[in-house]
Amino acid sequence: MLRGMKTRYFLILAVLAAVLGVYGLRQNNQGLAVLIDKLVTADQAIQPTAQLREDIKQYSANHMGADATFELTASYNRDLATAQAAAAGGSAEGSVYAAAQAACAGKADSIVQAKCVTSYVSAHAAPASGPQAPTLPVRTSYRYSYHAPVWTPDLPGISFLAAAASLITVISMLAMRLFSRLRLQ
Repeated sequence: MLRGMKTRYFLILAVLAAVLGVYGLRQNNQGLAVLIDKLVTADQAIQPTAQLREDIKQYSANHMGADATFELTASYNRDLATAQAAAAGGSAEGSVYAAAQAACAGKADSIVQAKCVTSYVSAHAAPASGPQAPTLPVRTSYRYSYHAPVWTPDLPGISFLAAAASLITVISMLAMRLFSRLRLQ
């Protein structure tokens, strides 16, 4: 069946399919970037993000090479400010907590800053008032990571499959030629 076909045609087909597959991977990544940009914009505009997160999760699950990792920084910052305001509001402990925030403001990492504030409040609050450290939001709760499968039946997946099939055909045609030459000798 493959006897009349030239090996170079299958080799050309393999290269073209591989190039099409790489292009498809690039398109998948660009589509994912658009979805993540929409999510970040919605988060900054204080709009609901649950449906957009689900859309990104589904896109990543159905598109080859579309791994997504993002953080809802605006939501975290809003929740952190709310927790800090609630902890600082209306009590004697509020002034201690405000002083703790000022003392620990130079810490770049939120976890280190939270530990600093907790230890400051514990050390400086009046024992009779029963100081309690504020409940700050956990930053990892605002990070999301979705991983794409190794192969999906989309453009890059089908293209890479065709490239692999073409390369296998080329190898088998070359092997048949080699064996037929060896048999003739």
